[in-house]
Amino acid sequence: MNSAHPSPRRSRRALVVVLGACVAFLAGAAMIFGFGQSRPKSLSLSVHSHVAAPAVKRLIQNGRTVVELSTKGRNEGGPTTYGDRSDDLLQFELSWYDIVAKQTYSAQFELPAKKLSTFGDDKDHASIDIVSGPGADVRVTTPNPEALRLVGLRQTDKITPEMDAPVVLLELCAKPVAASQPLAQELAAGVEDWSRDRALDQRKRYLASNPAPRSRCAS
Repeated sequence: MNSAHPSPRRSRRALVVVLGACVAFLAGAAMIFGFGQSRPKSLSLSVHSHVAAPAVKRLIQNGRTVVELSTKGRNEGGPTTYGDRSDDLLQFELSWYDIVAKQTYSAQFELPAKKLSTFGDDKDHASIDIVSGPGADVRVTTPNPEALRLVGLRQTDKITPEMDAPVVLLELCAKPVAASQPLAQELAAGVEDWSRDRALDQRKRYLASNPAPRSRCAS
């Protein structure tokens, strides 16, 4: 005869299923929360060339063009874009035309946002600096985390000289791009006379009191 009440075995099985679903939900929520904690919502981004290797630059970050045919480079602050809402990877495509060497380079790299230093107690805003040259060199840094924290808290008087050195996140060698390639032609054509002359003048003043830098990537 069928009973209107479920058997103890069936009740235990249902409880196990429910508990399993709850555990999965909590694990997923924890993962999402964890990613959220390591995904700054805004980013201070500085992109420029080594003063001895002026260049026309282009930078794309997670599909968004940040710098387009710029000799000066750019310091900007704005929303941080990610390729996927389930991770905190910042993906970059950096290309530049070295005005002096008449050579184009291109590099792609990615960084976890959780490695970036943030301002004060506000983990939503991070900072990163990208430098191209000399040669094929690419150097990516973030400020000293304690120094940036003090800046965010408006306690700059507590910053020590030791905190001036940034944290090096990445050093890599870009790939040369042949002059016949559309990318090289577009970047080379983006050199404006006034910005080129200003960049070359800055280079001249720098080399008057500093030795010519050598590329890490030079063979």
